[in-house]
Amino acid sequence: MQWNQFMYNSQLTANRNAHLRSREKMLRDIKAGNALNKQAPAAPGDADIANGNALNAALDQITDPRVHTSALRLATAKVPGRVIRAIPFVNASEAVTISLDQLTAENGWPAALRTPEFREERVAYSAAVDQALNEDQDGDISPQTVQRMRSALSRLKAKLDAVPPADRARYGEAETYLKSLYAMTRMLERSDYEKIVAELDSIKETTLGSLLGFMHTFNLRFGRATTPEQSAAYRELYPILAAHRDRVLKDAGLIDNNKGEATSTAHAADTSQSSDFFRGMRFDHLDGPHRYQPKPAK
Repeated sequence: MQWNQFMYNSQLTANRNAHLRSREKMLRDIKAGNALNKQAPAAPGDADIANGNALNAALDQITDPRVHTSALRLATAKVPGRVIRAIPFVNASEAVTISLDQLTAENGWPAALRTPEFREERVAYSAAVDQALNEDQDGDISPQTVQRMRSALSRLKAKLDAVPPADRARYGEAETYLKSLYAMTRMLERSDYEKIVAELDSIKETTLGSLLGFMHTFNLRFGRATTPEQSAAYRELYPILAAHRDRVLKDAGLIDNNKGEATSTAHAADTSQSSDFFRGMRFDHLDGPHRYQPKPAK
């Protein structure tokens, strides 16, 4: 629950930043920007659906931590396999890079890693995070940037083990912190989800819950439709997604009865939630590339 809340708030921050960039570039008007921010979830037009904003807004509302996790299991509406194959998925990397930027702020590093002997590795990792943020705004994060982040983390971990602080509590705090950075850096690697989508060639239909669970597992969002096939898939999928959104928000009591709109809990992500989530994991679970291993053919 802590991790879901953390990633949910991080995604809201990413959404807000994206709308601010769009507003500054296209409108230069605060009131118009706020109206644009509300339009996708409240009254989406054809453009909101085609660019993925309306579907992502509904996805965010369904994954609101106040909605019970059974919302996915109860999403039994059928979705044709051809629709899922046409979806232009994108990695939800901006929420992760924003969180990493917050974690690696000057006052975000634990005391054991702020000492002068770790300065070179701290600077290297922070510089790689800055590069990832810049690349993320323009498109995809390059494998080279992710590798720079991983290399800096490996050097930090090696030096922490070589010269551990005398205070075991400080060592534990630093180790937990590095686990968070390892895990979140790994989330930036491009997953092999295309292999799973390719396996849908033999499937005529699946459920909305399976689709949303798949997107959650691989940290995916709805990208911009660029072909008539993708636009048609979004027009077919959005009513299914919106109907489930309306149902779960009503059941969770998250609809403002006076306005008929969903209430919001948008606030800054608490970075301690990510550290707590990875505390009990081993480094060998968090290190190494994230790869999907397809089932062997029978």
